[in-house]
Amino acid sequence: MEATLQDLRNSLVSIPHSSTHTKTWNERTEQVNQSWESHRSAIFESVISLMAMPPGAKCSICDDSAVIRCHECCGISYLCALCDQDVHFWHPLHDREYWNGEYYSFIPPTLSPDSVTGNLIDVDRQISPNALDICVRCGNNNLKTKYFNSKRIVVTMRGRYELDDVILYCDVCNSEVFVEGFWPGSVERHSHYLFDEDVFLFFDLLQKFSPGLSTSSFLHTLEQFSSMKSRVRSLHMVHHLFAMYIAGTTQCVYSFLMYICTYVYIN
Repeated sequence: MEATLQDLRNSLVSIPHSSTHTKTWNERTEQVNQSWESHRSAIFESVISLMAMPPGAKCSICDDSAVIRCHECCGISYLCALCDQDVHFWHPLHDREYWNGEYYSFIPPTLSPDSVTGNLIDVDRQISPNALDICVRCGNNNLKTKYFNSKRIVVTMRGRYELDDVILYCDVCNSEVFVEGFWPGSVERHSHYLFDEDVFLFFDLLQKFSPGLSTSSFLHTLEQFSSMKSRVRSLHMVHHLFAMYIAGTTQCVYSFLMYICTYVYIN
């Protein structure tokens, strides 16, 4: 037995030791910092260059001079005035930047540069219901379009948007057609607030995994993001809380409407 143990000792001694060792946290951190430091200048220069419209930048659609930048438009980051109006009529919730010749500034959905003067002008922007041609309640195939003088407030995970208040309406069964994926903010005759369903889902996850976050803090976060994008920041707590109450107390109906029904009707 003693001879066997000695042979094992000799075997261990004969094994060459690796010259590498496990790096400490400080060493790993220093290595990462050095790696960033070697690329810091190039990254900084790239960021600075993106703060201005590239010289001679052309519209991604028509090749005219670009005056709008939109990072949310896939493949068409730069747009001229006319193409901006055409594209974002169908995508009113995109945050766009206007180049005034010296710097970029975010503009709200209802503003767009004039194709002649280049000045910002008011334009129509609305959430389109994309509704069926027939009312699913009564079979009426003559839905009416209603225009209101007020603005419709649309709340998403990117904050608040003010759009033109336009709805589709069935005058036979007296019901309003809402957009798929959005929830009314009140039970008034006509709700001027719409909430993206992702707001509810995300807030529900926050309450589960960050239980210390209050509704007020969550709402203030949306307000601040709206302000950063040059949109109206104020959100009315009453509408938000009531919409959250609807989503919480009628979860089964809400889930059914979200994933099964195409449109939500309220009286």
